[in-house]
Amino acid sequence: METKQEIIGMLKGLFTVCRTSEVGYRAAAEAMEGNTTRELLKSYADQRREFAEELRGEIWFHSDHDFRADPPIDSWKEIYQAIQDGNQEEIIHACERAEGAMLRVYKNALSKRIPWDVETVLAHQYSDIKKAYYFISALELFSNEFVV
Repeated sequence: METKQEIIGMLKGLFTVCRTSEVGYRAAAEAMEGNTTRELLKSYADQRREFAEELRGEIWFHSDHDFRADPPIDSWKEIYQAIQDGNQEEIIHACERAEGAMLRVYKNALSKRIPWDVETVLAHQYSDIKKAYYFISALELFSNEFVV
């Protein structure tokens, strides 16, 4: 079993990743022209906010301390560059790559020996992240065909 400090550190890292993802998805959503795509990306931003709140609850449970963190300023650079360029396809592509990175972070966390309550939260979040990744991948494939 990982130590209490390692578990709390891992949860704090995941919290920051979720907050970063939330901010990135909100920015990407605002830059999209299609209402369907905009709403989808906003829903992922809301989902990541919920994930962060669940993780904050786990941090509090395991440490008796509240935790808040702002996403790093340079997070999701690729999306912000695509937004500046006004390239909708590149925004979707950047979201897909960021989602793939998030999957790897969660997979790594789930490979550790962690308490069942933490594993339950992470497994549920990982499942939802995987669904988002596959949906965004499909969206990217079809973004050349039409604007949603």
